[in-house]
Formats: sequence, C-alpha cells, structure tokens
Amino acid sequence: MRRGIIYGIFWKKFSYMKFIEPKIHGFIDYMAGIILIAAPSVFSFDNAAEALIPASVGIIQITYSLFTRYEFGFFYGISMRKHLMLDMIGGTVLVTASWIFGFASEIWQDLYAAWCF
Repeated sequence: MRRGIIYGIFWKKFSYMKFIEPKIHGFIDYMAGIILIAAPSVFSFDNAAEALIPASVGIIQITYSLFTRYEFGFFYGISMRKHLMLDMIGGTVLVTASWIFGFASEIWQDLYAAWCF
C-alpha cells in the first residue's frame, strides 16, 4: 500500500532508537509537560502567545502521553514511534514559535527553558 512522500520521509526512514528506556521516557514526558504548563507563570511571560504556546504544548504532551503504549500510558492508543514523532513536532513548535509569532527579542527565556529539558 502506497502512503506517499510524507510517509516515506517521516515514518519509513524514522528508526526507533532506544536512547532511554520507555519507563524513564514516560516519567520525563509528564514532568516536561508540567514544567511547560508552569513556565509562563515562572518566567512571567508578557505576551499572550508567549504564555499560550508552552502551556498548550505541555497539555498536548501530557494528553498524548496518556494514550501511548508504554508503562506510563493509560489508554494504549498510539505507538511509541508515533509518540516520538509528536515529541519532535512539539519541540519544533517550541523552538520556532518565538520567530513565527514575533517575540524573538525575548528569546533568552525560551532558550533557557529549552536548555533545561
């Protein structure tokens, strides 16, 4: 069954490498989600987009972690491979959001938060 170019680029060639065990990854997922939700108040973001983006990425991260097939997942809806792809998409959103939404002058806060992870 042919799935197209996007499948070939992102899914077929994406190898699932275990850098850390899934149990540790699950713990890190939930902690990172909580930290992302708390980041706007901890770093006192001024702009609404600055506050909304990390909080929404954190909520989404906790949500898809609940549905992942690993030790910390509760509903077993998505595979670990898809979970890792969602992690990469969320990281890309966090890194590029300051330039896309025009608050790149306060980039040091975002870089500090990304460095903590």
